[in-house]
Amino acid sequence: MSSTTSTCTVLIVVLGLGIARPAAAEEPAAEDPGQTLDRAVTLYREGEFDRSRDLLKRVLELQPPAKLRARAHLYLGLNEAAASRLSETRRHFAEALRLDPAIEVKRSHLKTEVVEILDQLRQKMRGTLVIEANIARATVVVDGRTVGTSPYRGQHDPGRHRIEVRPPAAAPALYAAHRAEVVLAAGATRQLSVRLLPLKPVRDRRPARRDGRDRGIRRWAWVASAGALAATGTAVGLGVVALDRRDDADAFARAGDPSSAEDQLRHGELVDASERMVTGTNIAWGLAGALAVTSAALFVWDLWASR
Repeated sequence: MSSTTSTCTVLIVVLGLGIARPAAAEEPAAEDPGQTLDRAVTLYREGEFDRSRDLLKRVLELQPPAKLRARAHLYLGLNEAAASRLSETRRHFAEALRLDPAIEVKRSHLKTEVVEILDQLRQKMRGTLVIEANIARATVVVDGRTVGTSPYRGQHDPGRHRIEVRPPAAAPALYAAHRAEVVLAAGATRQLSVRLLPLKPVRDRRPARRDGRDRGIRRWAWVASAGALAATGTAVGLGVVALDRRDDADAFARAGDPSSAEDQLRHGELVDASERMVTGTNIAWGLAGALAVTSAALFVWDLWASR
């Protein structure tokens, strides 16, 4: 009895598993809103407006990303335009632009009134950006695209925008560029006041070019040096002559007659000549020293001026 019961239990479990597996295999795959949207667009282009409208509504029920919802509303508006329900067209177009301000459609096969509705709504959806700068004619770049110069006023799609204000082309290296991000609301005006700050001058590490005044200082330093050398040579020469005159005077005094007036006169002349040479030597040494000091001062000045 018990073995029969066990056998029945096993059969029931096996049958249950066999039934459960096909049921699990037959579960439908999740619907792809992108593919459904593509089928709806194809039906619209084939003139199957009712079927296209049903699929577009199905896409919205699936809650796809904003860009897919925007495209679904755009084609719902086109379907309504085909049925001459322009109020519904306007409503769907407005929602499409709200979800994706940059959305666009091929216009060649659309009626003029439908294109005008889309353009009017887009114009209302766009915001106005006003940029003022402390430098006239500064270059204004929005989202990487040059749009004008300051003061700037222009319309842009709502949302976040990257703003860059660059110095004018006439003075690109004088001021630093200003970068900012702004959020532009639909139909609103956003004002931005920018102050371009001057760049700090970069110190030139190259040796400074010497001007004429610096070269003049160096020239006079060398002239003073040459004069000092010349004065030194003159002092040495006069000193040697002075010693010779002194030796001559001493030799004449030893050889001459001290009582002779003529010898005394000659001796005095030799002594005077020796003293004049000594005086000239001292003057030459003094001049050499003064010129040496002047030369050193001029060289120091030249080095200081060239730094």
